[in-house]
Amino acid sequence: MLGKKVQNLKKQGFRLFLASLSTKLFLNYPSIFKFSLRAYRFFKSVVNRCKLLLVVLVPIEKVPERTIYIVESPNDFQILRAGISKVETYLHAQLKLNESQGFRVIGVHWNGKAFVTSNQQTVNKAGKHCFKKQVAVWSPSQDDLVFFSSFNEYKRLNTKDFRKIKQRCKIVTSVYDILPLTNPEWFKPHMVTSFRDRFAIAWNHSDLLVVNCNYTKNQIQLLVKSEPSLQKTQCEVEVVHLWDVADLSDFLNDSTENKLRQILNSFEYSFPLVIMISTVEPRKGHVELIEAAKAAWSTGAEFNLLLIGQQGWIDAISFNKFHNFLEGFKSRSIWLSNVNDHLLAQLLNSASILVSPSLSEGFGLPVAEALNMQVPVLANAIPAYKEIFGGAVVFYGKGEEFESLVDSLSNIATVIAKGKESINQFTYPSTNTLSELISAFEGA
Repeated sequence: MLGKKVQNLKKQGFRLFLASLSTKLFLNYPSIFKFSLRAYRFFKSVVNRCKLLLVVLVPIEKVPERTIYIVESPNDFQILRAGISKVETYLHAQLKLNESQGFRVIGVHWNGKAFVTSNQQTVNKAGKHCFKKQVAVWSPSQDDLVFFSSFNEYKRLNTKDFRKIKQRCKIVTSVYDILPLTNPEWFKPHMVTSFRDRFAIAWNHSDLLVVNCNYTKNQIQLLVKSEPSLQKTQCEVEVVHLWDVADLSDFLNDSTENKLRQILNSFEYSFPLVIMISTVEPRKGHVELIEAAKAAWSTGAEFNLLLIGQQGWIDAISFNKFHNFLEGFKSRSIWLSNVNDHLLAQLLNSASILVSPSLSEGFGLPVAEALNMQVPVLANAIPAYKEIFGGAVVFYGKGEEFESLVDSLSNIATVIAKGKESINQFTYPSTNTLSELISAFEGA
C-alpha cells in the first residue's frame, strides 16, 4: 500500500516537473527561438565555408577597357513586376546588349566572399559535388565599377565587405527614393531600420548614387547635412531619368484579348474607366482614392475604377477599408492583384484616364507608361510629379485647378478632356536612359 502511494507521488512529481518545464519553455520561447536561429546561421556559415574548399576560384581575365560588374538579384517569381524590378531588368538588359567600345559588362552575384559570374553555379551549391569546381570570380582594376541597381543585394554584404570592394574598384548604387527616412510613418519600423542601415552603407562607401529626379537628389543632400551617421564623403549624386523603361509597346498584342474583355465586361455600366497601377501600401494613396471615389459617386459622377497591384505593407484597418470598399461597390470597382505585363498594357491602353494619388515618389513609372500610350493622367501635385511630368498631366491639390481628389473625380469628364489636351501639347522627352546612365558611370 505504501509502495503504491510512493509510486503515485513520483508520477505526480514527474507530471509537475513536465508542466513546469513546459511553462518555462513557453515563457522563454522567444529566447529559445533566437538562440536556435543563431545556432542555425552559425552552422550554415561553417558549412558554406567548408564548401569553398571544393571550389577553385578562377579570376576573370583583365582587359584594357573598363568593366562594369552588374550585381544581379535572385530571380524571385513575380506575376506583376514591381517598378524597381522592371527598372533593374531593363538596365541590365540594355547594358549587356549595348556594350560600347571602352566598356565590358559582366553580371555577377555575391557568394559570401566575392563576386562570382551570375551564369555559373553558386558556391553554396557546389558542395553537392565531390570534385573541384571552377568558378569565375571578379578581378577588378581600380577604374572598374560595381553597379548595385537597387538595395536588394545589400542584405548579402556588410560594411566590411563594402570596404574591401571600395579598395579594389568604384561602387555605384541606384537609390529610387529615401522615403523611409523622410516619412517613416508610411513604413513598418523594421523597414525603416533596414533602409537606414543600407542607405548609410550606400552613402559612406559608394562613389556615385544614381537617382531619378532632382527632388530626390536635394532630399539626399539635405539628409547628409543633418545626419551625423553619414560621413561627409565625396559621393556624387547624378540624375538618370527612366522614360525609356516606361515603353510597354512590346506587350500590346492580342494574346490577352479574351481576358481583357472579361474584365471590362465585369462592370455593370460602360462608364469611363479610371485605372490605378500600384502596390497596395500607405504612401500610394489607396485609402484616399477609395474615399474620394465614394464621395464622387454620391454626387452622381459616372466612372468605373480598376485597381491593379499586389498587396504590400498596409495596416489591417486600412486594408479592411479597402476590402469593404470593393465589397460594397462591386458593380463599379475591381482589384486585380496578379496581372502579367501583356494584360497590364492592354488594360492601361483601354483606360480613359490613369489616376496616381501617391503621397510621394522618386519617379512614377505608371505615369510615364500612361503618357507613353497617350492615356491622360490625373495625379497628386507632389514635387517629383511636378518636376518630371509638369504640363503633361492634370494635377490636383492646393493651388491647382482641382483642389482635391474628390473635386477631380466629381468632374471626371472635364478632367479626362483636359488630360487629352495636355497630352496633345506634350512632347515626349528625348532623353535616353542608357546614355544618361553610362555618362554617370564615366564621371564616377
